[in-house]
Amino acid sequence: MQIQALYLALKALDPDTFQKLCFQLLKEKHPELEPKHVEGKGGDEGLDVFAGELYGELAIWQCKAFPNGVGKSQRAKIKASLRTALKHFSPIYWILCLSVDMDTKARRWFEKLKQSYKSKVKITDFSASEIVNELLFRRTLRNTFFPTVVIDIPELKRRVTETGKLSTGELERITDDNVEELIERHKDQDARFRYEYVFDGESGPLSPQVPIPPGLVMTVADGTKKINVYARDVKALQANPPRFSVGFTGSGIKKFETLLDTGAAQEFQFDELGPFTTDLPLINDSLVTPQKLTVSPSPALTGRKRSVRVVFQKNDAERIQYNLMEMAPIQVGRREMTFAV
Repeated sequence: MQIQALYLALKALDPDTFQKLCFQLLKEKHPELEPKHVEGKGGDEGLDVFAGELYGELAIWQCKAFPNGVGKSQRAKIKASLRTALKHFSPIYWILCLSVDMDTKARRWFEKLKQSYKSKVKITDFSASEIVNELLFRRTLRNTFFPTVVIDIPELKRRVTETGKLSTGELERITDDNVEELIERHKDQDARFRYEYVFDGESGPLSPQVPIPPGLVMTVADGTKKINVYARDVKALQANPPRFSVGFTGSGIKKFETLLDTGAAQEFQFDELGPFTTDLPLINDSLVTPQKLTVSPSPALTGRKRSVRVVFQKNDAERIQYNLMEMAPIQVGRREMTFAV
């Protein structure tokens, strides 16, 4: 219910507030980029939020609050904003921020737009499902923009359980006992793993770019805590590996085919994902509903360098030979492979 309430509240935001929300989200999501917000309606030269140098390496976020979806008139506005930005600047990335998710028809149009401009700029989107997912993991920001929409669970628990009356030491002992009991239950259900709880409601969703700790198999997060699951019994896992099944719909089908053909990383949004099932008790008990799925080449693949001999030959008389070139696979698909030298 809280997720649905967030979707509806996000859709109801006026353009100025939505733009400010996007800026604050991006500032927390990409602190290393130091995003900047631009004031101005109509005279902003196609800029709402940007990162980088205006006349150098530049990323532009264009914010559009479309409560009724992305129809014909909205597409025209999106295209006009893109053209305005490209008229004044030469960005590397142009990201469309939407207060709703695109339906299949709009998504198909957007994919064509990306293809038609791919020689000039890399286009992507930051739509409602991804924004809601970010908000679920950022309590302070969520409560600031939507104070009456989502229940402040920690504050509610504090009042109901009267934990505010406990000393820090007493609260710590109760917490230790409960977490220990939770971990033991997980072990009883599936002893192939060891489990670690991390409580943090402000760090945002997990990023695929974060280095993976040794032995980490997966992390399950709900916005207030993360459960890190590590391999304990490797032989048992090799004999009976965890199984996952996920379906794809709409434009997600084409993305999945691209993943298989080229091995290139793909991001699947909420409306591109079908049913999700697994045989892992931890995930089944958590009632996980994927908001976004990112599939990218494993570090085990990209870190696998090979020393090879490379020969460039025009004819019998003209040839250049390198006896030792170190090559690393970047992506491997059934039709294409990309290597870095």
